[in-house]
Amino acid sequence: MREHYSNQLAAVTGVLIVLVAMAFAALQSPELGELSPGAAMARAQAVPHGVEGRAQCSRCHGPRGPVPYPVRHLGWSNPSCTRCHAPPVPAAPAADLPRAGAAPLPHPVLGYEACGTCHGPGEMLPYPDDHKGRPDDGCTQCHPATEP
Repeated sequence: MREHYSNQLAAVTGVLIVLVAMAFAALQSPELGELSPGAAMARAQAVPHGVEGRAQCSRCHGPRGPVPYPVRHLGWSNPSCTRCHAPPVPAAPAADLPRAGAAPLPHPVLGYEACGTCHGPGEMLPYPDDHKGRPDDGCTQCHPATEP
């Protein structure tokens, strides 16, 4: 009788642990199906930089990246980032490009083609607000490149 009770208790406890783990996983991960689709998006901050050309969020936001993500994001794929964190709407480039007299780049372009990696809102070297949404390949239209 006692052995039968122990087996039942172990089975019920095991099932409860699995159910609780599945519930937490479903609440935390956009990959497992959102119970309330808008809830996660309402709580998540918008991406403060453009995502064009930045397919690997984990380059900057990995556990050891310069801007680490929370531990609860560990193991999520890059496509899942924009399911909750909305990317900014790209702004149209200014109509007066190219602009003569803009400051030259203080570094060569070769090896630094992805300007948004270092420059932009929330990056190491922010650029002016009116540059938001401009593509990386447009920087040298105004800013002359420095030769190595």
